[in-house]
Amino acid sequence: MFDIQSKLLLIGISPQRGRGIFTKVKISSGQILGLTPSWEISPEDISAMERSSIEGFWFEHPQKSDWGLLPLGISALINHSKSPNSVLNWSNTEIGYVGILLSKREIEKGEEIFIDYNINPPEDWV
Repeated sequence: MFDIQSKLLLIGISPQRGRGIFTKVKISSGQILGLTPSWEISPEDISAMERSSIEGFWFEHPQKSDWGLLPLGISALINHSKSPNSVLNWSNTEIGYVGILLSKREIEKGEEIFIDYNINPPEDWV
């Protein structure tokens, strides 16, 4: 595990998923786990990203059709689950869009953090 200087989270190896984010401590339901600034990306940027090694590492923009948000922090390493324990909500702030990572339920120490990407993932994704 790699400590990311957070009181709550660590980067680690996720079984079958590569890297992932894990808890350092037990988390309460509704707790803020972290804040993630983002970079707004245009449809042209998305097209270029989809031909690169960072394919799929962006989120749909909450207000601009065909635009995206590229997370600039831990949210880029959070894996998908059909039964997520957390949610990433985007808020437009004076510094741009910030992702607010919230727990949806109590999360045990050492448990991996998951969000729902709101996509149609392959059947073998859990």
